[in-house]
Amino acid sequence: MLSAGMLNTKSKIVVGLTSSSLLLKKKHSYFLEDIEIRKERVLRFLNKFNPEVEVHLFILTDPVGEAGTEEDMTGVILTREVAAGGEMINKERIKNGLKPVEKVFVDMILAADDTGDSSNFSNKTSSTFIREYLQNKFCEDPEFLFKEWCALCVELKVNSGKKAYEWWSKIRDAHC
Repeated sequence: MLSAGMLNTKSKIVVGLTSSSLLLKKKHSYFLEDIEIRKERVLRFLNKFNPEVEVHLFILTDPVGEAGTEEDMTGVILTREVAAGGEMINKERIKNGLKPVEKVFVDMILAADDTGDSSNFSNKTSSTFIREYLQNKFCEDPEFLFKEWCALCVELKVNSGKKAYEWWSKIRDAHC
């Protein structure tokens, strides 16, 4: 999606990073990186792709985000799976007196599927699919480790959630 965004812009890209609070209920969420780490990696990727494009990152706390109010926005990158999100964005933009944006669709990348059914999207290479793969392939029980780590941080009165998460990331990566 980021590549498609960069290929469809000349001067500026606006990227919404899903807030950590919206990701808490995701399956195998203990594999998710901290928002600051994700932000840094997205910036690094976009700058390598084209350092001439201005990058504006924001924290996405709802499905529309800044796309509903960003005056200069002309398009939004979507998969068919979230096409309704594009409609929500345009309804919000019209409500705010802005022009609707063009919806640019990118194909999902499918993982290897033993069934041979090309219409089966249960094997899409989503972040959930990747976390499921990590869970099954490399780790015995990272959810148990994460819960134990959180309990230990509380017991040790670790005040910085960011520091605790940084260390959790190092422990998780070493274990996996």
